[in-house]
Amino acid sequence: LGRPEFCRRSDEWHSPANSRSGHGGHEYCFVGTVSPMAQDKKKYIEIIGLDPKNVRAYFGLAGIYMDSKEYLGARELYEHILKLDHQHLPAHLGLAKTLEILKRPEEAFKVYENALSFEPNNPKLLDCFIEVSILLNRRETAEANLKKLAEVNPENEKLGEFWERLNSL
Repeated sequence: LGRPEFCRRSDEWHSPANSRSGHGGHEYCFVGTVSPMAQDKKKYIEIIGLDPKNVRAYFGLAGIYMDSKEYLGARELYEHILKLDHQHLPAHLGLAKTLEILKRPEEAFKVYENALSFEPNNPKLLDCFIEVSILLNRRETAEANLKKLAEVNPENEKLGEFWERLNSL
């Protein structure tokens, strides 16, 4: 739904207006009084109205909710996506990150754990699961998944940091 002359997020679509903003990819460009974010939100809602099982539209809308810090709405959307497609990895990651933001790491842990049941060697997923495992002081879980991460992604720059953090538990 994005338009090339504007940006939804600077890390997804480039815009000269946002390239020097320094906002870390989370600012929307505004044109007149209507932002592309508001336009996209309306379009996603229209698509969902026409096709209530359109996972891509729900996911796009959830991203807009995340970017506008509407975390409870994003959580509901990610959960709905997972009802439609229980193996939608981006929705698992989005839901878990949302739960972390909402200070619910135990729930995030369960979401990551569930996603690992069908994507056991995904480096990004392992990275996130290790993070929350360390946060929750689950040493054995963190260590087992850190070993798996080292196997599937030996070049990962965070391995040393993870081992240090794990050893300090």
